Amino acid sequence: MKNKIFSIGCGGAALAIVLTLIGLWLSLSNSFVKFGIINNLINYRTAILEMDIDKEIKKSLINDIEKIRRSIVDKNNIGFLEWISIDASISSILFDGAISTDEYEILQSEIEEIKRIQNIQ
Repeated sequence: MKNKIFSIGCGGAALAIVLTLIGLWLSLSNSFVKFGIINNLINYRTAILEMDIDKEIKKSLINDIEKIRRSIVDKNNIGFLEWISIDASISSILFDGAISTDEYEILQSEIEEIKRIQNIQ
């Protein structure tokens, strides 16, 4: 009888440890994703600031990026795989140093999608 109670206790302790480790892993992975997104947003801001584009367009893009960054700091709703796709699209537009009208429309679409995911008005 004592061995059975001991076995149940050990099993319960092992389950508690596993659940704690899973919770820790989820928390750390979310923090990692949040850090990566914020870092990318700062890089986007820098790229936009260095571009030779209309001041009003630049101001609008920077404001949107900052709203998104502040939103991510508070609560990230964007998943890792989803962010990889968004980042690839935005990076391909921003990091060649110029932005065409078509690219601007795509960039605006990506920004609106991020705002939708983050519930930003």
